[in-house]
Amino acid sequence: KTKSLSLIMNLTREQILNEIDRIDNQLSPENLHCDGEITRAQAQVKYNRLMKERNRLEKLLGEPVEYRG
Repeated sequence: KTKSLSLIMNLTREQILNEIDRIDNQLSPENLHCDGEITRAQAQVKYNRLMKERNRLEKLLGEPVEYRG
């Protein structure tokens, strides 16, 4: 679930990087597709949501973070 912006604004650099790691883990093919239990369209919606959250965290951090999935 996406965290509220006010909560994200109070995260430390380490916490932001941990959140990005969590997202990267969820972006792995087996997690993204729920081991084949969701449709391709559902996986795309999930991917878009996760990338939006990841991009917002990178912006808050002030620098891009290499994908570590």
